[in-house]
Parts: sequence; structure tokens; C-alpha cells
Amino acid sequence: MPAIASPAQTTPTSLTPVFPALEGVQLTPEQQAQLAEISGQALIEVQSLLSPEQIEQLNTALTQGQSLRVALSSLNLSGAQQHALREEFQSLRSQLAEVLTPEQQQQIMHNARSLRQAY
Repeated sequence: MPAIASPAQTTPTSLTPVFPALEGVQLTPEQQAQLAEISGQALIEVQSLLSPEQIEQLNTALTQGQSLRVALSSLNLSGAQQHALREEFQSLRSQLAEVLTPEQQQQIMHNARSLRQAY
């Protein structure tokens, strides 16, 4: 089974394909490391929910600079896959909340609203 392309592990900009709402959020080196680990785990979980063909399509989209959200929305996901991904992203949001300060969370919420309006 092909592996999902993982972003580089230490720079904030490498986290934005998985967490586009992090754009412009100032992170400490420790937060960067924690978020890189969380994003790596999230990609592994996502991979476990997809077929090899879907993983290949996802890798292509990510390599072309699409965000994870946009790339996933372009896949022909079953209802079960959509449900499992929703649960995975709920868990991911909880993990992010444990790493980020309230101010950072507020900035991310603002960024997320802007991103939703852009789609």
C-alpha cells in the first residue's frame, strides 16, 4: 500500500497542508514538534481508511499543493469513510486544543472561518 506523503516535520509552513488554519500562527519549536507528530499520526490514520487508489489520488493532490481538506473532498469516499474521517478530525481538533494556547486557538478559529468562506 502506498504511503501518504508526509509534510516535513519542523517548519510551520510544512504543517499548513494538513492544518491550513495554522497559516500565520506563531508556534514555539515545541508546539511545531508536537503538531508535526500529530499531523504524521493523522495521515497514518487517514491512510488506514483509504484504498490504495485513493491514497495515490490524495498524494497527487497534496504534492500539487492542495490542502488535505480539498484533497479529501476530491476523492470518491463511501459513507463509512466519510463518517470515519469525521471522527478522526474530531479527535484531531481535541489534540490540537491540548497543544495550542487560547490565543492561538482563537486565531486558528478566525483563519478557519476565512478558509470556509473561500471554499
